[in-house]
Amino acid sequence: MPEYEYRAKDGPERLIEGVLQAASEMDAVERISQMGYVPVSVRPRSGAARSEAQPAARQTASVGGALTRWRSSVPDGTLALFSRHLSSLIRSGVPILRGLTLLSEQERHHRLKAVLDALAEQIKRGSTLSGALRRHADVFPPTYIAMVEAGEGSGSLQEALARIAVYLRKQSELQSKVRRALAYPLFLSGAGAGSVIFLLAFVVPRLSGLFNSMEGRLPLPTRVILTAGNVLEKAWFPLIVLTAVLALVLPRLLPRLMPAGALDAFRLRLPLLGEVVFKADAARFCRTLEMSLSNGIAFVEALRVAVPTVRNILLRDALEEVEDRIKKGEPFGRGLRASGLFPPFLCNLVSIGEESGRLDEVLGEIADAYEQDLDEKTAFLTTLLEPAMILVVGSVIAFIVMGILLPIFEMNSGL
Repeated sequence: MPEYEYRAKDGPERLIEGVLQAASEMDAVERISQMGYVPVSVRPRSGAARSEAQPAARQTASVGGALTRWRSSVPDGTLALFSRHLSSLIRSGVPILRGLTLLSEQERHHRLKAVLDALAEQIKRGSTLSGALRRHADVFPPTYIAMVEAGEGSGSLQEALARIAVYLRKQSELQSKVRRALAYPLFLSGAGAGSVIFLLAFVVPRLSGLFNSMEGRLPLPTRVILTAGNVLEKAWFPLIVLTAVLALVLPRLLPRLMPAGALDAFRLRLPLLGEVVFKADAARFCRTLEMSLSNGIAFVEALRVAVPTVRNILLRDALEEVEDRIKKGEPFGRGLRASGLFPPFLCNLVSIGEESGRLDEVLGEIADAYEQDLDEKTAFLTTLLEPAMILVVGSVIAFIVMGILLPIFEMNSGL
């Protein structure tokens, strides 16, 4: 039976190390938990196993580090539905291969259907489900693959898939709420910009002939509007193209032009919006870490999977430093507090979870609290944005109308 070296926490302060025999890495994690310790890391002791395990760890880290650039070609909601159905089939006693075939037959998403066919073919050749999923990293994120692998090792694959389905559904709902919150302000700003461009490019130039006789006595707002109208009339199409190009290029160009993390630090300092950015990342991180721990993954491995889900560079770097502190034996809560970026609410609850041995449950409660607060903040920002956009667009149109009417009023008063 192979031997495994392990590091585990005995309470919030004491870090212990040892060696034990186990049938697999997941069996070793289970035995450490039965001894009353919290596993931090588990790895094979033998030289051959160690040489195989180290490249695997490096691969996990590299895949996790690329998660910030990862975008699934299948929506989260579709993956959640697939995971829930596969979990139900496995729970009902249907073999994985048969389950994948059944789901492929009824799948309407062309990309996922092709992937399911490929998964079934790989499992026919003797691959595990996690091994087959790893070949399709453009569809399944590292978190998904790690959960499935842990579920296979512990014999609770159906439960792991059910947890994944809940996690993906919550992520999909959060993204849908943000999209719905931004839809109306974006539509209003687009409609307002289109109205202003139409007035300046097509309406104002046709009225300029009325004011030729008053050229020397035109009010300043009228001269500004006529100048803008003449420019837009001659170059409205190149200006629209230039604006569209800038809108596409600037978001990608700014992070390269600015110092690393400067843009993310600025976002965190923004009133209201900074709080939304922080809580969205914190909720995503806590939810991923909670799901990993509740699925039996060792803490350091779970942290390695969860940290890359944080999109803000400043927060992600801070969590990577916390990960280094934990490897040296420092408690998780104390590491978060030392970073100075996480509020006492988060740090204190994490410390309580460590002391009570309920860290996964506490992380779930933190994620729930942040997600609920995020919903309220998003609704408030939406409520605030709508009248603000109406006011801005209305002010611009009012300025154009005023510039057109002022000369007419002056002409009438001079008669």
